[in-house]
Amino acid sequence: MEVRTGLVIVLLILSSLSPVVGATQSYQEPDPDIGVAAPGQVTVGEQFTITVEGANYGGTAGKYSTISVSFPRHQTDSHIDSVYTDLSFDLTREEGDTIYDKYGNEMVADYALAEAGVGGSGTWYGGSRRQMSVRVTPQEAGTFVFYARVTLTDDDDPDRKFNAPSTATRTTNRTSRSVATRSMSSRRPARWT
Repeated sequence: MEVRTGLVIVLLILSSLSPVVGATQSYQEPDPDIGVAAPGQVTVGEQFTITVEGANYGGTAGKYSTISVSFPRHQTDSHIDSVYTDLSFDLTREEGDTIYDKYGNEMVADYALAEAGVGGSGTWYGGSRRQMSVRVTPQEAGTFVFYARVTLTDDDDPDRKFNAPSTATRTTNRTSRSVATRSMSSRRPARWT
């Protein structure tokens, strides 16, 4: 009888440990998405705001995950006034400055850029959203174009990048996974007579 009781106790202990010993967590890649809000029309010389929201619908993303907005047709004729974000860092770069492409390769900026991201040992958890707002002042009339992108890095391997949009330049005035370009008209301010 004593032997049986001893066996039962041992089996209970082993069975209670088996889920812990045999458990594995499945890896999930970061899965970025993007939403963009900006006015349909802006006025030359008047400040307006572009807000980009990035979402991570996958696994945890690591440091240097970013939201960026760039201005391809406005190298010297527009002014980035300020950047607001809930991420750990933000920066602006002008034409000619050193920047990094979506794969982490160093390059020279062809035009102005605003960026915000997760730095150091920070993370962008799956299921969370982050945001960046950029205030810009256009300096000439015409079509005002900007590009928006969310780049998430793999938490275990920062060389692996996941981007939204996943392809470059698409259509205008859309706010979905395929958003890459947004345009709006800028006009001169009305004159009072």
